[in-house]
Amino acid sequence: MENTMNTTEKNAKTPEEKLAAYERMQAFVKSEYTALTEKMEKLKAEDKTKTVSYRESLGYRTYYKAVLELYAKFGL
Repeated sequence: MENTMNTTEKNAKTPEEKLAAYERMQAFVKSEYTALTEKMEKLKAEDKTKTVSYRESLGYRTYYKAVLELYAKFGL
């Protein structure tokens, strides 16, 4: 017999599992945002704001900040 379940059905989670996954994701985003901010402060202190590393970090930090703002917008 063929397995007709799609990927969504195979990965179905209980509400508790979804909440735990969300909380892990939110903690990850906060942690990455903080780490990138610290890295950028260090690079700035070393006058390395024109480096690829600084600019990549700025891009990622901007993305994570937008995600955190969405969480705040929805009261999460």
